[in-house]
Amino acid sequence: MGKLTDIEQLRRRRKRINFIKSVVVLTLLFVIVLMVLYFKNSREFGEFLGENLFHFAAPEQQGSFPVSYNTKASYQMTLAENGNLGVLDQNSFRIYNQNGALLHTQNHQYVTPRGVMTSSQVLLYDMGGKGLQLFSSAQEYLNVSLDYPIYSADLLSSGIYALAGGAAQDASQITVTDRDRETVLFRWLSTDKYVSAIRLNENGREMLAATVEAENGSLTSRLYLFRFSQQEEVAQIPFEDQLILSMEYKDNGSIAVVTDKGLWIYSSSGKLLSQEDFGNEPLNFFDNSLPRHTAVVLGQYSDNRKNRILIYSSRGTLSGECSVEDRIQRVRSDQNCLYIQTQKGIYQFSTDGQLRQLVSITNILDFIPSEDCLFYVTSREIGRCALD
Repeated sequence: MGKLTDIEQLRRRRKRINFIKSVVVLTLLFVIVLMVLYFKNSREFGEFLGENLFHFAAPEQQGSFPVSYNTKASYQMTLAENGNLGVLDQNSFRIYNQNGALLHTQNHQYVTPRGVMTSSQVLLYDMGGKGLQLFSSAQEYLNVSLDYPIYSADLLSSGIYALAGGAAQDASQITVTDRDRETVLFRWLSTDKYVSAIRLNENGREMLAATVEAENGSLTSRLYLFRFSQQEEVAQIPFEDQLILSMEYKDNGSIAVVTDKGLWIYSSSGKLLSQEDFGNEPLNFFDNSLPRHTAVVLGQYSDNRKNRILIYSSRGTLSGECSVEDRIQRVRSDQNCLYIQTQKGIYQFSTDGQLRQLVSITNILDFIPSEDCLFYVTSREIGRCALD
């Protein structure tokens, strides 16, 4: 009888435990339903569910490179901080994970599409047109046609984004918007200068802008340094008879500016730290996206069948020099290396100019390096090639 009594007690205890578990589960479900009903009009809560809870709960999509792809032109390849790959063409922006699984396709009808991609969002716009889209692999946040053309745009991983474009009464305007897509953090208007490019600082408090104007019969570019805490610019730097091609914040806090005639290094307050005049050598290619360096390709390949590749540190000193005896098609970089595409393949150089390897892939429309591989796109496929 004692053993039977013990068994009955165990059964009753198990029933109570199962009952308690059921109550806890039902209570949690009830709370979630209440939260959804209460916050159904909250954009941030909806995005949290869409991008985090539901997104990560979904089963992992399968895929492997190479993946089938049919395009006449690839406008841009982008690699996000989380390793996702973005491929922009004349019809869509596609997001793949590093295994080759297609996570999202965003269609567009833009004439000159451009995209900025972070780990969580993509800002897609029609440069010179009015179309603008903001989306993630989970949902679409914006898909609008603005009143005025867009000249340039930028997006931070925090969700802050900036747009430069036309205005009703002015030549240009720049608007910086917080991640809620409603709060304007900064606005700047110009009556006579056209904004050609903008670049946000990752700290979310500063921005660079390049403008262009006709002055005394010649072209003048200007570099503006902005802090959102003050309306007036921190500095305004003219580049007479030059065109600003690129401007980037570097890891040491300096600002590297590439024009068609030279490389200029400034402090965060606009003080000139270094300059390198290209002289009579034409600038053929450059890459200013290295965190601690800037690379330029100078010279005329048709003259001596060589390209002079110079790599400068973020202080403006020459850290490496190299050359390739082939016509250069593209220049790309990752955190530590420079990649030169030619008809023979893709050369990988360290930032001191030393050749590390030649990757024998050809007939590609574009490529982008990752830590241990190269992603590339052809007219038929998107592929991945391992690095030694």
